[in-house]
Amino acid sequence: MDEVEGPLTGPRGTSLPCQVHRRHEPRSHVNEIHHVWPLGDGGPNIAANRVVTCANGHNSIHSLIDLYRRGPVLGEVTRRYTAEERRLAQLGWDRIQRQAM
Repeated sequence: MDEVEGPLTGPRGTSLPCQVHRRHEPRSHVNEIHHVWPLGDGGPNIAANRVVTCANGHNSIHSLIDLYRRGPVLGEVTRRYTAEERRLAQLGWDRIQRQAM
């Protein structure tokens, strides 16, 4: 995944395309910057820790990370999420546990 650098439209918004979902309807919207290792868990605010996602993808990734905090997550639960949401949530969870990139 490319490092996120580009035109920001606000503290957490960007005009860059969503890197989590390739298709959106309607197409025109402002995406958000997601920190793979969340800032609230000690993650750094560096390009290598950021991805661009739509609001739905952003919420889904954080929802799945919250499920990981509660304990083992069954496959039937994770199937509700896209492959990229699952990958980013798992990567974020791994970084939280390691406290390292």
